[in-house]
Amino acid sequence: MAQTVGNWIAKYRKQHGVEQKRKSKSDAQELARMKAELHKARMENEFLTKKRRPSSRRNSRDRQV
Repeated sequence: MAQTVGNWIAKYRKQHGVEQKRKSKSDAQELARMKAELHKARMENEFLTKKRRPSSRRNSRDRQV
């Protein structure tokens, strides 16, 4: 009986250890995807919030009118 219980425990640990690694791997992939998405959003936000300098072409046209 003791050997059977030991086998059950070994089987349980083996099965759940693999599942835990799979979860960790998928979590790591999700985290990497979310970090990339956050980086992209921050870059877009930075671009959209920068003040634009008037170009010299624009100023010269305004003067001629």
